[in-house]
Amino acid sequence: MSDRLAQSYDDLASVAAGVLRGFVVCEVDELPLAVLAAAAGVSEAEAGPVADGLVRDGWLTARGPGWFATTSAARAALGGLAPTRRGADAMAAAARGVGEHLRAAAAVVRRGFADAERDPLGWARRHGPLVAGVVRSAHRHGEARLAVEIAAVWWRVTEDVPEAPWRHDLARAGEEAAIAVRDPAALADLLSRSAGCAVRAGDFATAEAQWVRALAVFREAGDQAAGIDVLRSLGSLYRRWGRLHRALDVYLDLLATHESIGDGAAIVETLGWLEEVLLAAGRPEAAEEHLARAVGMAETSTRFDERARAELLILLGRARWHAGRPGPARQAFSGALALLVDRDEARADQVRAMLATGDGRRLPGDDGERDTGSGPGAPPPAPAE
Repeated sequence: MSDRLAQSYDDLASVAAGVLRGFVVCEVDELPLAVLAAAAGVSEAEAGPVADGLVRDGWLTARGPGWFATTSAARAALGGLAPTRRGADAMAAAARGVGEHLRAAAAVVRRGFADAERDPLGWARRHGPLVAGVVRSAHRHGEARLAVEIAAVWWRVTEDVPEAPWRHDLARAGEEAAIAVRDPAALADLLSRSAGCAVRAGDFATAEAQWVRALAVFREAGDQAAGIDVLRSLGSLYRRWGRLHRALDVYLDLLATHESIGDGAAIVETLGWLEEVLLAAGRPEAAEEHLARAVGMAETSTRFDERARAELLILLGRARWHAGRPGPARQAFSGALALLVDRDEARADQVRAMLATGDGRRLPGDDGERDTGSGPGAPPPAPAE
């Protein structure tokens, strides 16, 4: 094929110019016909013959069914376009058209295709690299809100493709747009989605950095519930990562938060995670200290029902057992059993099994850990080694 173009960009018909603008706003050299049609604001049926004409005129090459790539001559011509007000408006329209197409397409991908597209993850992997460019273009051309919306829906797709090489570019582009529209909630949401995807990819350092930033944004905005979700996710991340000292800091922070709002059930849940971290770190005495204080508080507080008080006593008994004090441990278990009888027989039977455990032996349940958090983006259990 010749490196010469049959005509200049300025001489192209409007639809042809619109098709080529798709490559500019997506910042890539290869695109499917559906995206080119969205950039031109026409149907695929109308864009197809136009794209074929651009192939004949030296602007594009065909790259398999429904895909086109720019030629070296086209890339040189498009890269040298002089910025004008009219050109900026046209680019904004192209970015908006492609952005809205990708936003709608991503929602379909999440549900699974019912039409000719049989490989939604393959579709996501092939389209994902162009998303960050579209987000940047939409932001650059005055469509920052649309840019944020595109980034948000594409994080839902990217969660299914955690190894996605585009996730770092998508994170930066989406966050810049959210900052531009001064939307802290949207920014924190994008940060949290990025962190969850990083965990699935095994990129714990990025996940930590993103969740720490999200926590700061949520706290600045006064969104306590969202901040709690992030703390839960961070605690789970640090445990999976083996950074027990950081997990301890997070759970103490989470415990103080729950105590400040008087959420008894959440206090018990957090103390369970705190105990597991301290036991894993070889500090059963420290676990016992926290739990003894909680048991004393629960006895005089209306925030804890009998079941919650029983769970605190079970945790206290476990801590004492791991500290090598089976007698005091059984006292705590007996107190829990008295609260559970006639209320939760299944749990009462589990406590009876603890009471029947011989000195120096492992307690029932010591072979595995309880759930470590289920907030949005919470990491899944660590894979078996």
